[in-house]
Order: sequence, then C-alpha cells, then structure tokens
Amino acid sequence: MEIKKCVNHEKQRPNFFCFDDKKFLCDSCFKEHRKHNIETISEIKKSEKIYKNLLKNKSIVNSLKEIKNIKEEIKNETEIKLNIINSKISSLKDSCPTPRK
Repeated sequence: MEIKKCVNHEKQRPNFFCFDDKKFLCDSCFKEHRKHNIETISEIKKSEKIYKNLLKNKSIVNSLKEIKNIKEEIKNETEIKLNIINSKISSLKDSCPTPRK
C-alpha cells in the first residue's frame, strides 16, 4: 500500500485511512471521520502483508494438490497390480494338486 499525505495537512503523516471517503487522515483529521469506516495504517499494513504471504503460498497449495493427485494415481495403479497378483495366486492355488494323506 502506498501511503499518501494527509488529505488536509500535507506535512502531517497519516495514521488512518477512511474507507468511506478513500482518504488518508492524520490525527487531527480523524475526528471529522470518526463515524466512518476507518482503519489504522498499521493494521492495513499487517493485513496487506498477510494477504501477500497467502498469495505466495498459493503455489504451495497448488503443488500439494498436484502431489495429492499423483499419490492417488499411484494408489490406484497399486490396487490394480495387487488385484492381478492376487488373481494369479488364486489361479495357482486352484491348479495345484491336492496333497494326499
């Protein structure tokens, strides 16, 4: 967020932002906007930092989804191969002569 000057006092550093009027405000101007939707600049910066970190981590989320899909494919392939192996074992058991007593 690029911080501008106070809307009424250019030499004053703004500490607030009025979302209703979309203006930066210094401590003196704050009183005029008291009933508006106002946030401190420091809180806006914190929120912005969190938001940017979430955007960076979006690629991590996509990577994890991709890994999950690959894992699911491997699981499915393994189940198919296990079914084939179990079928062959069963077939072999059926073809073996029964032992005599």
